[in-house]
Amino acid sequence: MKPFRMLFPLAAFGLILAACAAPANGDDPYADPGTAPPPTIEDPTIATTGTIRASDKGDDLMDISVSGFLGPDGEATDLDEGDFTVVEAGTVKGITVERIGGEVRAAADIVFVFDTTGSMGSGLTSVQNSIIAFSEFLDTSGLDARVGAVTFGDAYDTKNDPDDADERGVSLRGDTPPGFDSSPRPTFDLSADFEAFQTFIEGDSPRGGGDAPENAIGSVEFALDNLAWRDGAQKIMIVVMDICSHTHDTFESQFSGTDGWERWQPPVTEDLLDRLTGEGVVTHVVGPDSTFCDDTHENMKVFAGVDGTGGVFFDWDGSEFDLEELPIATAATGGYIVTFRGTKDGAEKTVRVVIDDGSDIRGEFSRSATY
Repeated sequence: MKPFRMLFPLAAFGLILAACAAPANGDDPYADPGTAPPPTIEDPTIATTGTIRASDKGDDLMDISVSGFLGPDGEATDLDEGDFTVVEAGTVKGITVERIGGEVRAAADIVFVFDTTGSMGSGLTSVQNSIIAFSEFLDTSGLDARVGAVTFGDAYDTKNDPDDADERGVSLRGDTPPGFDSSPRPTFDLSADFEAFQTFIEGDSPRGGGDAPENAIGSVEFALDNLAWRDGAQKIMIVVMDICSHTHDTFESQFSGTDGWERWQPPVTEDLLDRLTGEGVVTHVVGPDSTFCDDTHENMKVFAGVDGTGGVFFDWDGSEFDLEELPIATAATGGYIVTFRGTKDGAEKTVRVVIDDGSDIRGEFSRSATY
């Protein structure tokens, strides 16, 4: 027994030394906690999305740039690590969470999708008057922003001379106005040149139109497919219109037989919604709550809210507005950077982000990424 009594204290002392030398999980915020993934959020009260890219905080770390959103009370949120769960390929990850703002910055590409038909004077004037101030507001709010625009009536991305690239915008697809919408509807691709964007907006004026619905849905799809979105940047669209949108079927019913009409036919609404959510595009809408159209046309508010892309819907009465004062501005600048240790093996993974503050804020999204 004597040797046993001598060896046991030495072994115990060795274990104590080893425990002191090894860092506890509490010293490493990115250590996997070993907990089970949370159940699916069945009754979400918020919706948002995000982008994933390598973090500059460490070689093995990844950042999720969570797009800004409002709580169910319409107010900005104030969340921390305990309100987020990140699940990478079935494993709950240790995380840190920072609110975007000040020195915590995130890339954001913001596209205005504008009705420029004759009735849209107040909408265009509002952006013309406030876009520079709005861009400065975005910058001080922590967003490394670029801006772009797609203007539309029944058609979009058209110029009388498609090869004429100047402050009046471009036609990325090289189209002239079709017979059913003879007014040019140019495009301004995503850019950090806010003054050039201001010049573009100021150079546009409301014109044409006539029939009630316009082609907002087709314009959103065009923006998604054709603008120069940055990898890893938050993707935000702000749709401004004073009427409802054509649908896939109403556009065909009205314009089939017109030369080239299929080129501007909008997609099925549900299909576009699936694409926007799948590709992480938050869509805010400034427009009237009443469509002024029959039930066959689409109110663009379906693209906002919990059942849409998580964007904000602002019920616009046609008067001038200040971009900084809209709830859209609060939502756009209310994002978070969630950092976790990624399993960097070059394989594609599904990353699930659950947001739940244990009270009235709950929702989730998943993104696929290869790293």
